[in-house]
Amino acid sequence: GFRAGERVTVADLLRALLVTSANDAAHTLAVRVAGSQRAFVTMMNVKARSLGLRDTHFATPVGLDRDGNYSSAADLVKIGLVLRQNPFLRRVVGSERVTLRSGSRHRTFENRNRLLAIAPEVDGIKTGYTGKAGYMLVGSAARGGVSMISAVLGEPSEAARDRDTLALLRYGLSRFHLVTAVRSGQQLVT
Repeated sequence: GFRAGERVTVADLLRALLVTSANDAAHTLAVRVAGSQRAFVTMMNVKARSLGLRDTHFATPVGLDRDGNYSSAADLVKIGLVLRQNPFLRRVVGSERVTLRSGSRHRTFENRNRLLAIAPEVDGIKTGYTGKAGYMLVGSAARGGVSMISAVLGEPSEAARDRDTLALLRYGLSRFHLVTAVRSGQQLVT
């Protein structure tokens, strides 16, 4: 819902992009960063290659269905891992709602990742939908010092997407736990 000429901070554009999939924010950021959408897409593909994403190629800065725009579940998890290294982005994708304070007016948006509100262990990451990919969610959760990231694609509904994501994350969290092998100063052998 941004208007032409409206002045919005980069932080608020990122909040809108990550929480509500604001395509207008993605276009604006792409042009501001690279000078054009085409140049930004080139940057995205260079970054994808540098991250070792073998099954990802970008054709637009938005991610909607278009020839040459694709990714795999494994690559989406890798992108999620990179995103979570940034404290600001990690906070945004883990927020149930965000308020944009810049622009022509304040706006509050609910995160499309409804798991944040119903599962305390869930802390992100990003929902999406396209006609070809169906409903998708790159999810993350943490419990007892263990973090998990999952990706589901091709789901027929938001409910199925949420159910399968939560099942994957909870399964992963149930399979791993932290163990202290050696404590500092502990004598192991004499």
